[in-house]
Amino acid sequence: MKNRKSLYYLAKNGGICVYDMNNNLIGKTTNYKAIAHDGKSIGSIEIEFSNGELDWISGYGVFVVGMGIKIVE
Repeated sequence: MKNRKSLYYLAKNGGICVYDMNNNLIGKTTNYKAIAHDGKSIGSIEIEFSNGELDWISGYGVFVVGMGIKIVE
C-alpha cells in the first residue's frame, strides 16, 4: 500500500482503534511504544485487546480518518 508507515509512527497516543487486514478490530493503542534507533528497527506499539490483555505488535499500517489504524503488512 502506498502511504504505509510503521505502526510506531501511526500510534500518536493511546485509545486509537487498531484493525487487522480484514477490518476486524483487534484492540486499542496504549500510551506506550518503543523503537531501537539502530537503523534497522521499525518499532513496536502496545495494544490493549478487547479482553484486557496487553501485547506488543509491530508492522506497517495506514491511518484511516474516522476508523483508526489499519494494519496492511
